[in-house]
Amino acid sequence: MELANKKIKVNAVSPSFVESEMADSVTNFSTKETIEQFKIKHPFGYVNKSEVSSLIDFLLEKNNNSITGQIIQIGNLNTGMNS
Repeated sequence: MELANKKIKVNAVSPSFVESEMADSVTNFSTKETIEQFKIKHPFGYVNKSEVSSLIDFLLEKNNNSITGQIIQIGNLNTGMNS
């Protein structure tokens, strides 16, 4: 909130696994059990790159007058299934 008087918003975007070559490579060195556990804990799978970029675009828009000081999780890490 220190920067609010200067009209500067500060937010963080915290995605779970984003659909990418790097995320896909995890299966190359993971066991079948680990992959199955991932599927249980992340029922929607990887986060689409466009979802992340769309959120970032929105946060940067001039129409966003009220979202600041937030860490916004995208994906399945906030489903309560990752215990």
